[in-house]
Amino acid sequence: MSESGAIKVPDSDDTGPISFDNSDEAGLPVPPPSPSRVVLAASFLVAFAVAASLLVLIGHFAFQAPRSLSPFDALERTEPGEVITSPLVVNGGGIYEKVAADAALNPAKGRDYLFFIWFKLRRVPRVGEYLGLAGKFDVNIKHRPGFAITLEGAPDGVRPRVYWNSEARNGVWYSFSSSYLTRKQWYLLAISFSKDTFLSAHLTSAGAGEPAALLGGHRIEPETIPTSDAEIQVGSYGTSRFRGQIGPFGVLSGEKLSKELPGLLAAMQANPAGIPDEIPRNVIQLWASPHRDMGPHALAITPGLGPSKEVRPAPEKKVAPKLTGKTKPAAKKTRHIRKRK
Repeated sequence: MSESGAIKVPDSDDTGPISFDNSDEAGLPVPPPSPSRVVLAASFLVAFAVAASLLVLIGHFAFQAPRSLSPFDALERTEPGEVITSPLVVNGGGIYEKVAADAALNPAKGRDYLFFIWFKLRRVPRVGEYLGLAGKFDVNIKHRPGFAITLEGAPDGVRPRVYWNSEARNGVWYSFSSSYLTRKQWYLLAISFSKDTFLSAHLTSAGAGEPAALLGGHRIEPETIPTSDAEIQVGSYGTSRFRGQIGPFGVLSGEKLSKELPGLLAAMQANPAGIPDEIPRNVIQLWASPHRDMGPHALAITPGLGPSKEVRPAPEKKVAPKLTGKTKPAAKKTRHIRKRK
């Protein structure tokens, strides 16, 4: 085979040119001889080479063809310099992770609690649209004790909303201040519960120079501690429309944790991908990478089972609409006036 890949075929089989001057005993011309073995062998080699080349090309493109991303596939098109290189890629409904239920993941009386999660939005939610981000609530109990975190579009940005409910059935949804979030930017959202009373939200972005912003807090009823036997779910669980990426997430719990909170958040901001040295190991209850728990409990983290009909842990409380001139009560008033005339 030449360097160009073409196969050279011999000009003859060394039998000499065919002559019609010769004749047999009957005076008829001698027919040309059948193709020699050399020519047949060369033809076979050509066909074999062509077939082998096609098989190689087909195999190459088959292995290089794009695959659908599974919940645990790392983002194949990670941009250079990305701070979190192996996120959970949520490019459709029903892509999420589940952390095995464990008592250590519940808020406990007398201990400060922090749930944190890194996320990146593929698109910013529209006004009134909510994106389920994380949840730990028991759907098998009617009043659904536990907690959940959503991102909701607002006229002035995106605001976190937190569902916080206990066995006493005294929980509701709590709203926090809005922030202007951008696409393809890593954000750290942390929900803290301190002194068995104060529920707060904190937000910062990767590489930001300023401290994490406090988005407000709520003083809630005593004994509103959302303990449940449910798993933690993050990503597009239920019918959440979250699309984007999920980075490390976890749970910290300890006495007087709230006093150290600014320093802990600053350490997470400076080191989004790993466990900062500033985090005391005895307060880590869960530190998901996000595909593996690097904390002391080494809890199992598994992919979700696809979309479900579960939307939220509990419906919002409906507010009665204000009466207008187009409502039925106003129409009755109009008929009453006509009757008096």
